Amino acid sequence: MTKNTKRIRELESRIKELQQGKSEAITANKMKSEQIAAISHDIRTSMGAIISTSELLLGTGLDETQRRYAQTVFGQAQGLMDILNQILDLSKLEAGRFELENINFRPADIMNSVSDAMQTRIAEKNLSLKIRVSQNLPEYVNADPTQLRRAMFNLVDNAIKFTAEGSITLHLEAERRQDKWLLKFAVEDTGIGLDPAEQARLFTPYQQADTSIGRNFGGTGLGLSLVQKIAAHMGGEAGVISRKHKGSTFWFTVLCQAVQEKEPALNSTPPETADLRAGGFGNARVLVAEDNRINRMLITTYLEKFGLQFTTAENGTGAVEAASRNLFDLILMDIHMPQMDGIEATRAIRRLAPPHGEVPIIALTANAMRGDREKYMAAGMDEYVSKPINAADLYGKINALIARKKDVA
Repeated sequence: MTKNTKRIRELESRIKELQQGKSEAITANKMKSEQIAAISHDIRTSMGAIISTSELLLGTGLDETQRRYAQTVFGQAQGLMDILNQILDLSKLEAGRFELENINFRPADIMNSVSDAMQTRIAEKNLSLKIRVSQNLPEYVNADPTQLRRAMFNLVDNAIKFTAEGSITLHLEAERRQDKWLLKFAVEDTGIGLDPAEQARLFTPYQQADTSIGRNFGGTGLGLSLVQKIAAHMGGEAGVISRKHKGSTFWFTVLCQAVQEKEPALNSTPPETADLRAGGFGNARVLVAEDNRINRMLITTYLEKFGLQFTTAENGTGAVEAASRNLFDLILMDIHMPQMDGIEATRAIRRLAPPHGEVPIIALTANAMRGDREKYMAAGMDEYVSKPINAADLYGKINALIARKKDVA
């Protein structure tokens, strides 16, 4: 064997070792991400119960001290839920389970909704907020507005956190690229700024520019990493321009499909909570399939407020048995249940003879993953409500399905 042949075989062996190591690392990272997603789902379910319970508590006759305590619980729980959602989204992205929606929307609406939502926090710090949009901005594009809004929320939240005085400016520019639009979102602040070494660490998950940042300003170090991954998932990139003590501009770009429609895709907009009132459903009966006792209590409390009659089942098997014996106007079906999950139960109910097998079914789940709605519809469900349950969203979808059922009848 020549020296060159031996060297080649050594290199080939080393390449195989590296390839094997890479494969094992990818598998381990995917397993880690899936495990985090599963754990986050379980925690999110409990957090949803805390949020919903405190929200219901705030609707009762509390004195001033009790109301302050309840509002504190509600606000802190929402903050924890935001962190959990970031962990869940990051895990889905890393595990390759992140899917995007394709919806026609106005890009300018993203800026306005983020600005409106952040007004209170901006005012609390006595900062000024400005919006600057390029003149060639298209009226409508097609992409995932929910993820764009989330990315902008993260950038604005970051800017508010690190800006003690001055202003925050939201920028949106557009560049036509054949049948697509490249949108560039940016958030400019007059905050503490960053040196080059700090900037290099910014977009790494679970890390912040400096160890003192978590102590002084809070945060998990997930927001910017999530923005970068969302941008990459939508054909763009993310970055920062900053000088120490001179402020920062965080930006990201995305590719959106150009559209000709004059109107955006229709989305069902639920009524405001103030419009929810009992008595509009007549004698409608609802079956609630939910294995968690606290969640059953919360859901049935909402149904009572809506003036609906209800029966409960603690798992999918019980739901199928109840649906075969009784004729309901609607079924609220939790997805993760023992013995038989919500998808299996839905398929079993759809096999029942009419009219028992034709009852509208709404999926209830804390998964909140892109693509889940389509999976539930394919199983025979009619709608999808994410936990923590929003009362107005639940009311609107129940109302629409029961009204549709009456029209068909």
